[in-house]
Amino acid sequence: MAFLYVFRDIAFTSLLFKLASCIAPLAEQDFGGYVTSGWQKTIIKSALWLSYWWVQGMVFSGIFCLGEISYICDAEGPLIINGTRSS
Repeated sequence: MAFLYVFRDIAFTSLLFKLASCIAPLAEQDFGGYVTSGWQKTIIKSALWLSYWWVQGMVFSGIFCLGEISYICDAEGPLIINGTRSS
């Protein structure tokens, strides 16, 4: 069942890549006339990129943790977490 976590992280990474390609066009819109000046668009674009980087960091941390736990389990044998044996 652990392979489902790998597929989940790959799916999230693909989704984030698709969303990142939409940041620039989205930030250039005027949002129904509410955002008209350049500095407001710059703030929106910066906020979108910062949000993207934060979520991307969480997904990549998940991928790193899966690899790290896999390495520890292979190097030291089964790992016991909260009284449950992980193989």
